[in-house]
Amino acid sequence: MRLPILIYLAYVFIGHLSSFNFKSILYPLTVGMYELGYFTFSWMGEFIGVLGAVVFQLGTPIVAIFTCYFLGDFFALFFSFGWLSTSLFLIARYVTDAYAAGLPLIGPFSERNIVRDWNYFLIQAGLLPHARFIAVISKIMACAAMLICLIGGAWFLRQAKKNSLKAEG
Repeated sequence: MRLPILIYLAYVFIGHLSSFNFKSILYPLTVGMYELGYFTFSWMGEFIGVLGAVVFQLGTPIVAIFTCYFLGDFFALFFSFGWLSTSLFLIARYVTDAYAAGLPLIGPFSERNIVRDWNYFLIQAGLLPHARFIAVISKIMACAAMLICLIGGAWFLRQAKKNSLKAEG
């Protein structure tokens, strides 16, 4: 049952590399974590709200990675790296869009302001001139996380197959 998941994640990786607007089944979960973070921290102001949203968006799969490691569920650990990758690809998309503001707003609180979250956040942090660089770094990290997912997941499946053959023979 795990092989189809790994194949799907390879498809997701190719989709993200080939299309700026690619969305996988992890997209709603990732956006949901972003919006939950924004909702949780929005009472502290727009800047902290957006920062909290990013912390939730990236922190949730990172917490899942550590949790799966400590539980010894290594396939889920590698899957969590795939989830982290999709989250980083999404960040790269919206950081890239910080100048043009051409992407549609998402989530239940998307009409909360005229200035878009990433545009506002990068301006306030003094990072808007570096948006392209931040997007490239995010994409590189996304690729690294997905490669960990795919290579680690393939290794895990190979080890599981070897162990099952030893148990049978």
